[in-house]
Amino acid sequence: MYVLMVRLLAISIRSFVAERRMYNTVGRLPYLAAGIFSCAAGMLDPLGIKLLLVSTIPAAFGGSSGLLWADALMPRAGPEKGLAVNREPGWWIAAVVVGGCYIFYLGRGIKFGT
Repeated sequence: MYVLMVRLLAISIRSFVAERRMYNTVGRLPYLAAGIFSCAAGMLDPLGIKLLLVSTIPAAFGGSSGLLWADALMPRAGPEKGLAVNREPGWWIAAVVVGGCYIFYLGRGIKFGT
């Protein structure tokens, strides 16, 4: 099922990857960013470094590892019309703010009750 989902992802992002080497920006960079954000939040976990090593790091990098090899499952034919996403600094700022909240608020854990 995982390989099927990665294949569907590879097919759907093909129009954003005009050349094979562009996949590093489209697929591998988000993989690394998500893994680093998750590990940064996991470092604040009150249960300590042991949980980070046995749970957070394997989940962050293993669970989304399909992004590393999805380019091998992309259709060989190039896209009919290439798509591009323009860089918008406003979205970068929003990502930093949301990422910071994720790390510092959720990284420490949520306590329910008294």
